[in-house]
Amino acid sequence: MNIENKADSVAAQSAYLANGSLAVFGLTFNQAIGLAGLVLGIATFAFNVWMQKRRDERETELHLKRMEQASRDDSSSSDSNSCQN
Repeated sequence: MNIENKADSVAAQSAYLANGSLAVFGLTFNQAIGLAGLVLGIATFAFNVWMQKRRDERETELHLKRMEQASRDDSSSSDSNSCQN
């Protein structure tokens, strides 16, 4: 399936979903668009929170690795200094 066919399929499914929800819930078009905007806003916020959490975890892991490396470098330089004295 190429990208154009997939895009057409998604567009058709979206249209059917929108029309079906209008029929079931009895919303006007403007109300449906407003509701869709609200849902997309909430989904965007949730996705952003999730991505920030993952970013924080990666940064914490990187920080801990850097601190571990720095402490190893400090201890090895201390050992070499004590041998020279």
